[in-house]
Amino acid sequence: MHAGQRVTIGDLWRDPRNREARLPGIALLLKRGVLEWVVPDESMTLLRGDQLLLAGRVEARSQLSWIERNHNSFAYLVTGQERPSGYVWEWLVNRKRPLSERK
Repeated sequence: MHAGQRVTIGDLWRDPRNREARLPGIALLLKRGVLEWVVPDESMTLLRGDQLLLAGRVEARSQLSWIERNHNSFAYLVTGQERPSGYVWEWLVNRKRPLSERK
């Protein structure tokens, strides 16, 4: 993810297997410092330090746990772009790029 990338509450509810599908759940509360929003709109941008109270089905919980631990999966949900993971995949992707575009 790029610095300054906008992440919304709705991004959290995207299914990591198909980002166009939605996980079964809802944000009940967003707390930002002393401010609180009850049932915040899914278009609200999340900021570092925000706290969320979420409710959903068991399958949503397991997917949210996966998203929380897997940065590439989270980046895919937010941006729609899949990134290679690991040295071998990054090496293979870089081999296909012209030298001027390589890291």
